[in-house]
Amino acid sequence: MPRRRDTARLPRRFDHGLPIWRPNLAPLAAVWLVAAGLCMGVYVDPPHALLVDLPMPVPDGFVGVLTPGEDVLSLEAEGVLRWNGQAIAESELAAILAARHHSARRAALMFRPAHDVPYGEALELLALLHAGDAIDGCFRFSEIHRYADYENPPDPDRLIAPDYRECDLPAP
Repeated sequence: MPRRRDTARLPRRFDHGLPIWRPNLAPLAAVWLVAAGLCMGVYVDPPHALLVDLPMPVPDGFVGVLTPGEDVLSLEAEGVLRWNGQAIAESELAAILAARHHSARRAALMFRPAHDVPYGEALELLALLHAGDAIDGCFRFSEIHRYADYENPPDPDRLIAPDYRECDLPAP
């Protein structure tokens, strides 16, 4: 039977028989130097000041950027009316609606009754809005997606289209 030679100890072309005692670190240093240079090139020193463009002072009654694009009329279960978050009486509502009707600003009117408001109270308020000519193309029921019935869509022949009026609607 032929004898197997020890292939692990066969001499190779550059094998001098001694272990490597000092590896060449120049390629590794070059790679680290390039990586450090790339990191330093990408690093940006952050500014120590917050630069903000403040809005210019505007005259009273000016409809500007910070003016909300909609008026919200909410009705709570206790019968409290709120106009843009402030509690008002029904007599104040009539004055607000009259001023809103004659103003140049055409913001959307969002009607937001609470979920536990009796229908009678909500209908009385809608009658006040109708008497004040507030129910038009800018009138919207707010948050109706919570109460919508998508299984039974309304009959398009029975829908009454509101009168068209230009209004500023908020962006979706």
